[in-house]
Amino acid sequence: MNEISLKMLKMAVSAFIDGNITLTKEVAELDDQVDNHYTKTYKNITEYLREHPEETAQLVQLLFINRYLERTADHITNIAESAAYLIKGQIYDLNQ
Repeated sequence: MNEISLKMLKMAVSAFIDGNITLTKEVAELDDQVDNHYTKTYKNITEYLREHPEETAQLVQLLFINRYLERTADHITNIAESAAYLIKGQIYDLNQ
């Protein structure tokens, strides 16, 4: 999730600087990948938590990290939306 988010950020900034609308759409596609990773990771952590309640403190922290990474990708997608608006002059909702 971290690597994908970093790639998304580079693409969103490049889209803004270069006026490349295609990159904004690619950012949205990568956000979908992050969302999928988030869902899988959430399920894995919560299943593990049921089996190992003695590790609750650490696992809750992992759940927070998982959520923060997912939200980071959403914010980067918002940057791409702003870039798309500047490029085309219309509002795009890439967070679907």
